[in-house]
Amino acid sequence: MPITLQSLWQASANNPFTGQALAHHAHTDVAIIGGGYGGLSAALELAKSGLDVHLLEAQTIGFGGSGRNVGLVNAGLWTPPDDIEATLGQAAGQKLNQAFACAPDMVFDLIQKYQIDCNPVRHGTLHCATNKSGLKDLNRRFLQQQKRQAPVELLSASATMQRTGSSEFLGALFDARAGTIQPLSYAFGLAHAAVKAGANINTQSPVLDYGYQDKQWHIVTAQGRVSAKQLIVATNAYGNHTGVQSRSNDAQSRSREAQIQAPQSQTKGYFTPIGYCQFATAPLT
Repeated sequence: MPITLQSLWQASANNPFTGQALAHHAHTDVAIIGGGYGGLSAALELAKSGLDVHLLEAQTIGFGGSGRNVGLVNAGLWTPPDDIEATLGQAAGQKLNQAFACAPDMVFDLIQKYQIDCNPVRHGTLHCATNKSGLKDLNRRFLQQQKRQAPVELLSASATMQRTGSSEFLGALFDARAGTIQPLSYAFGLAHAAVKAGANINTQSPVLDYGYQDKQWHIVTAQGRVSAKQLIVATNAYGNHTGVQSRSNDAQSRSREAQIQAPQSQTKGYFTPIGYCQFATAPLT
């Protein structure tokens, strides 16, 4: 049974995407499991390149984190960039930091190119300090971002008050690259763009089983099947693999599957559940 998502984003979404369940046997170049930002972006790029693409979503487009996040388009993680490079190593850390630095440009370029109606606003973001230790941390982040030529600015308490209307902050770090979007509308826009580019998208089509045999992936849903040369699993932490029986007919194929879908016992430590709340008010002065 479909799960109904009740949220402000759903109530205010523009140009909703309405899909149908897969009810036939489809043959394709690339099958994608998951209709969030990752799966939709992959479907769009692959379809643009001329490949036949078939995306399967268990619920509705943007059902998971893609349609429920706070809508901030940030240029990095909250973890400071120096710490990222220290943890991942210089090469991998720099690559991740650079990818995040370019992310807002990529998102807003896609919005403009495909005319995605998702209330985009790009006025930057403020990270505010409420005490001296927080202000010290912001200064450390400012120096690290400045070293990377990022367009960031450290604001005084008075400048922060002018922008927020509150005198409770000792200062703020302003990042001009960032902005906000209506996240579910953005997911819908990516889906519409992918379909226009030639991708096939089926919603309400949870994958029951998949395996690699005879040089093809075979994906089974409740009412249909997909045979594909390549497979992308883009479910992130929403993949419930306990009921999926992944099958192979040779050692090489089993090795490929292990990289895509590890047993639940092996993936248990890969994801850390984080609960948070979003609140909406009438427009503030």
